[in-house]
Amino acid sequence: MPGITNPAEAFFKDGTWGWDGTQWRKLPLVWGYSKIWDENLGGAGPTGTYSATTSAIPADEVWVLQAVSLRNYTRAPASIQIYIARASGGVVFLGFDSAPALAVPLLVTGTFVLRTGDTVWVAATSCVVGDTMQGGVVGYKMAIAE
Repeated sequence: MPGITNPAEAFFKDGTWGWDGTQWRKLPLVWGYSKIWDENLGGAGPTGTYSATTSAIPADEVWVLQAVSLRNYTRAPASIQIYIARASGGVVFLGFDSAPALAVPLLVTGTFVLRTGDTVWVAATSCVVGDTMQGGVVGYKMAIAE
């Protein structure tokens, strides 16, 4: 039988193959992870607006955001916002709380794929110098190889 079941065929060695019930087909890139993405976005709040961003995603990876949060552990801020800042200039709105309580985080969960140059951005308004801001992201990184 010709095809992927015959190791003598030239295409047998290239890629990962799967049986679709009628024929062997080359499978697309397998979705998996290279390492965990766990980045701290906390710090000492300035007077006014606290703002923090993650590292930018490098060209040879995509990162999958699964959760992001921010809270003011010292006083209730006026608002908290969470966004994805796209390298293309676009902004993806993930969450907003216009009246968060003291020490209660704005938490966003889901599956968000970030590409080259993208960052996650968090902000809280009406902070005072010395406020303790706690926040971060968790997800995973995928190395892309061709």
